[in-house]
Amino acid sequence: MQRLHSRKHGAHSGNASLNTATVFILLQLLVVFLIYYLHQRSVGNIQGKGAAEWEAAEQKMLLLSEGPTEGGSSEMKNPLLKPSTAVNCSPSPSSSSATAEKVVRLHEADVETLRTEVFKIADSILSSKGLGDGVELTRGTALTTADHLPPPPNDSQLLRLSDEQHHPNPTSNIPGVQDVHAELREYTERMLETWTSDFSEAKKRQHRPTAAELGLQAIDSLEDVDTLSKRIAFLNDMVSISAAENMNKAKNLINTATTTATTTVAIATTTSVDLLGVRREILPWLQYHTEIGVTRFYILYDGNDPAAVESLRSIHHVEVLNIHAPWASPEELALWEAHSRLSKIQWQGSQGNYELMTKQGFCLQRALRRAQERNKAASRLTEAATTTEPQQVEWLMHLDPDELFLPGGNEATIIAELSKQPPHIPAVRFLNFEGQPEAGAGIVNRFEQVTLFRAHKHFITPEAFWYRNRFKLGENAAFLYLYANGKSAVRVNAVGVRNAGPHYFRGDASERWVSRENPTGVWVNAVSDVSIVLHYAYSNPSEVAAKAHRSCPGNFTASAAAGNRELIKKSCFIIDFDADAFMAAVQGEDAVNDFYYSRMVLSEGVAVRCAKPSASGAVGGLSSSREGWCALSDIPRFVHLMKKIGLLKRVLLPQAILRQQEKIFQNFWLRQVDKNY
Repeated sequence: MQRLHSRKHGAHSGNASLNTATVFILLQLLVVFLIYYLHQRSVGNIQGKGAAEWEAAEQKMLLLSEGPTEGGSSEMKNPLLKPSTAVNCSPSPSSSSATAEKVVRLHEADVETLRTEVFKIADSILSSKGLGDGVELTRGTALTTADHLPPPPNDSQLLRLSDEQHHPNPTSNIPGVQDVHAELREYTERMLETWTSDFSEAKKRQHRPTAAELGLQAIDSLEDVDTLSKRIAFLNDMVSISAAENMNKAKNLINTATTTATTTVAIATTTSVDLLGVRREILPWLQYHTEIGVTRFYILYDGNDPAAVESLRSIHHVEVLNIHAPWASPEELALWEAHSRLSKIQWQGSQGNYELMTKQGFCLQRALRRAQERNKAASRLTEAATTTEPQQVEWLMHLDPDELFLPGGNEATIIAELSKQPPHIPAVRFLNFEGQPEAGAGIVNRFEQVTLFRAHKHFITPEAFWYRNRFKLGENAAFLYLYANGKSAVRVNAVGVRNAGPHYFRGDASERWVSRENPTGVWVNAVSDVSIVLHYAYSNPSEVAAKAHRSCPGNFTASAAAGNRELIKKSCFIIDFDADAFMAAVQGEDAVNDFYYSRMVLSEGVAVRCAKPSASGAVGGLSSSREGWCALSDIPRFVHLMKKIGLLKRVLLPQAILRQQEKIFQNFWLRQVDKNY
């Protein structure tokens, strides 16, 4: 054993020797108490602490690992249960095997760390006493005397000792602060008082607030098409200003000695909007992403409005990709026809969302080719040939018009995020949060009026999973209603880069990707832990009907009206939620409103699934409960608790950026009536 402490002094008195002996006895008691405590925890004999309450105290001592249930999977602890309550989460044939045994493993490293802390305490005691002449204290000295010490104290004393020497339990000893799990337990108990077995009855209890009622008015209502030309001029002016600013930011972020290196980012998307759609959907989307550092956009146009095409072409940093006559060239038409034919074979003739993914894939193919050609042309320019915008495109990302990139960190730019990526990372995936509407009628500008989001599971703690699985609105089967695999950005010059659907990119192995973690240089899609994609899906009832009609051909309407959901899902939709939205849209406005509010809007009285304990009590040694529906109440309090555990997040950056831009436009650009923009 390594010697921990050695002190040498001259002579010392008998009284000092007595004090030294006393200190050693106290120290030995402390060591034994801690060893006994660890042993007791390892066999599960210490009761009275819930999972969440033990979290802080175990950070330095224990690694808690639960054994598998009978079905082979690990069952999560229920944070809502009171600490003294035993739970059987997985019913089994016999009560003796109802609950899997919890196993606590203490790593040797943790034991050594704990023992080191004990001897540091001893060192401090001896130093304060001025003792230790000729005294040597080792781990062996303390541990070999364990058998000669008095019996250890009871469990409550050990728990108190542990809390005092390590960390206090989360918020339990802070006056006026209540633990979030205790708050949620109380909230859930009140929620169970609203239990009903009838979903129709449960839906009737939900309040349907308007945006005006909640004070969610939009500064830009997105309705004035007559200002579109001036708004495009305003955006073009932003482009020239932002380009120079973003180049300087990139130079500072990468922190290199050269002044020519920059990080430039392009985004590709697909749309079929008319001129009003350019004003309502595309222009705010372009303005926001230009503000955060995107320098180029590739937009595949799938519509048939000449005015929309002309307006998109007039935006300086937008390249329009066409797949329809008269705008597409013969080469573009031939390429699209070949791509479409191959995709129909892949999707076995499925339509709707499958066709949309085919167009998104073609858009990414063409955008990659355009960006690579642009880079080759830029590399041939001499240093004397300058321009107001970056010449090359380093990164390409795919986003839909109802998605915004939210950069993490203090810089709040996409340049900051991608500049920090190591050179051996070819692609980065950004996971998505889903917009959580708080009203229905009156939501006209989703980027301004929807600011609450449901968090992706990648960003929540394990204990939050229990709540995530139980606070799903209405008949939704998942916490995130639509996709959950995020969107990706890729290096345009990566070897063999190609899209793998709208969410991923693939490429070839290369020496460029070799790192300590990736010695063979295979293609790696990294996942960002700080930046995300905000998905504004179905922000108002009208979007339910509009998206449904775009997603499945009209010849399927009769089948949907007849209730043939299986055919609709197989033929047009990948995600169940989209299929349900289409089925509701076919039934009419009332069905759309019922669907939208009961499954999308977080408002007073919205129904969630819940289980009420049976009045008959336990059956066969197992607890019995009845599945039904409960109403969420006191929504501001509920939102506060969900934000506290990380399941909901309030995001205000897009709203702030777009409102600032709108104020500048209204106060300056609209007043310049005598100038030609």
